[in-house]
Amino acid sequence: MVDIQGENMSVAAYFRLKYKMQLRYPNLPLVNVGSKRPGKEAWLPIEVCVVAAAQHCANMTDLDSAEIVRQTSYPPPIRQEKIMEQVYQAGFVNDPFLAAFGIKVDHNFERIQAHVIDAPTLLFKNVSERPTGGQWSLRGKKFVEGIPVRNWGVIVAANVSERDIHLFDVKLADSGDQCGLPFEDKNPMLIRQDQHRGAQVDELMKMCHQELERRGAGPPQFLLGILQSKNSPVYGVVKRMSDTVLGLPSQCIVSENVPRANLPFCVGVCLKINTEVEGQEPHAA
Repeated sequence: MVDIQGENMSVAAYFRLKYKMQLRYPNLPLVNVGSKRPGKEAWLPIEVCVVAAAQHCANMTDLDSAEIVRQTSYPPPIRQEKIMEQVYQAGFVNDPFLAAFGIKVDHNFERIQAHVIDAPTLLFKNVSERPTGGQWSLRGKKFVEGIPVRNWGVIVAANVSERDIHLFDVKLADSGDQCGLPFEDKNPMLIRQDQHRGAQVDELMKMCHQELERRGAGPPQFLLGILQSKNSPVYGVVKRMSDTVLGLPSQCIVSENVPRANLPFCVGVCLKINTEVEGQEPHAA
């Protein structure tokens, strides 16, 4: 139902009254052809819509990505079983076209001799470790060479509280100190988009860069971007500005990880930051 000048009316009735059009499928869901922002939608019946040709294919949503991972993350035995099912369903044995070309498809997997290569030992500054099952822990280990962090900034283009940002900065700095990336500056320059109405992210980055240069703590080292989602279009802006305009390394995280960041997450971010500022990571023996 829609509100038309104070009167509730069905979409089908509105189209019949306004456009003298009788909907053939009045019970089908409506399509949003407007903005995704709440209150900015524009809903139309499917049957009056035409899909425009040559549209840009948007990035996958987080739900789409999660579904693809779920569909593809089968253990090898289950994956093998599914492949065998597809082979039998395809009916290659009775395919006349394959037979015409003299092609035969064996229902059994090819068997070859193979062996598992031992993982190399990883050298850290203080210890060494051989990965097990393709994994290793950074707990209690230090980067081969960590670059002291003296001058950095944070750009917030998401809905995150000031308190959560501060707590995350503290956790990140503490994690860096533990893993060999010493944060001498534990109070980064903070620029929030919601405090600069109308300002674009590229403008905020220039502003942050200028403020870092005025601090007198040495040259700016990197910017940390807090984005609303994984597929945020802001990510491309941040990387373009940092790599081609400012010449300043950047690292982005998603806002939902800020309040729940733990030590492994923060150490992972520190690992990426250390790489960006030309530190040395663990390497194979």
